[in-house]
Amino acid sequence: PHGFYRDRLSMAYLIAEANGGVRHADELRLSELNREGTAAPYHLINTALNLEGCKDPELRGRNAELFIFSKLYTGSERTGYCDTPSIEMLDRHLDLGTAMAISGAAAAPNMGTMTIKPLVFIMTMLNIRLGYWLPNPNRLRSSHWKIGHAGPGYLLRESVGLLDDKGLHVNVSDGGHVENLGVYELLRRRCETIIAVDAEEDRALSFSSLIQLIRNISIDLGIRISIDLKPIREGEAHTAVGEIHYKDGETGTLLYVKSSVTGDESPYVLDYRAHHPDFPHQSTADQFFDEVQFEAYRALGEHVANGLVWPVA
Repeated sequence: PHGFYRDRLSMAYLIAEANGGVRHADELRLSELNREGTAAPYHLINTALNLEGCKDPELRGRNAELFIFSKLYTGSERTGYCDTPSIEMLDRHLDLGTAMAISGAAAAPNMGTMTIKPLVFIMTMLNIRLGYWLPNPNRLRSSHWKIGHAGPGYLLRESVGLLDDKGLHVNVSDGGHVENLGVYELLRRRCETIIAVDAEEDRALSFSSLIQLIRNISIDLGIRISIDLKPIREGEAHTAVGEIHYKDGETGTLLYVKSSVTGDESPYVLDYRAHHPDFPHQSTADQFFDEVQFEAYRALGEHVANGLVWPVA
């Protein structure tokens, strides 16, 4: 179902200006982002490189590592990086829409830290596979001409969880299967100010994605984040400001924005909440929002964002 999923996401989100209106920009390639003269940010699209079959003890409990797509380079620490135009040329299906769909490919047999081993085989056989087989950047750099299409053997490896970084192709899926906030790679790049928007399903306000990030960056990068989440947990605020402590003594700021309700939202948002207590943490398995549900989430997001902006004297 990856192709269908990719096309629906593309139709919803990839648009461009056209004669005073908008058009579907499905043809946009990763290497075409940030064209000369634009003020667009440099995008890092986070996905997970699934490594359930790798015996490296450093992967215990994770079974994956972050794999990024960007305008210039595509790859991960383990596979190395290749220039994006080259991998786009080799895989004609790889473009911005495909990378975006991989980044949101939540349902897959192999899901990094979220893999359920008893379900790997049956999910493969039922074709519940939103992930993607991509040419291995490491092999692309050394033997471009030898890489063909992923054949039936890869399906077999996927069905029994024998995935590693050694083959001609690697298996990639939702970046949330490693790190759900998309912040890890920004910390690796030592950004001074980071804004993290957390809209995960988190009814208990346990902040699991943030906690996992804090633990992993401490282990991997020696970076610490100090942040007080009590105002959000007690329904007093939507945001918290944390301090990032890099290894060499430099510091940065993390603005953490949480999808939550404090009671000062618009009447129809509060009315929706009264009738749907799970809001705004309803299951993402619901892919068919009606107008009222969609507007409740949109209005909440607008309310939270407006609270972050203030006039400058």
